Amino acid sequence: MKNDKDFQYLLQDLAELKLQRSKNLISLNEVDRRKERDAKEARRLSRDAQGDNAKVAQSAAAVKTGVSRDDGLQVNERNLATELAAEREQKEAKDVFLIEAAHILADEVDVLKTGATESKFQSVVRRVSR
Repeated sequence: MKNDKDFQYLLQDLAELKLQRSKNLISLNEVDRRKERDAKEARRLSRDAQGDNAKVAQSAAAVKTGVSRDDGLQVNERNLATELAAEREQKEAKDVFLIEAAHILADEVDVLKTGATESKFQSVVRRVSR
């Protein structure tokens, strides 16, 4: 968990979301909103560039097909082949939640196999929640 960059990025995004919600305000100025959106997009692209090549390809495909932004088209006006390709790439992307859930389940299975007491189980839960 500590070594997984994607999980760390998720934690950073959650902290940013919490900060934004605590402010209780959103700019109604279109220029400011566009700057915020572009900054988020640039951060996402820089994270993808630091990751593996599959993530770079995925972000490039998402930007190219317009998946990351609203293109103003109706569902039946879009190109089906590009949507299917983007959906396939999205399915193949790393799922941080799924990986973390698997780690938690594996820890629980280890605890059950060893016949651990409640206190040992609590120590595993504390370790996982860090």
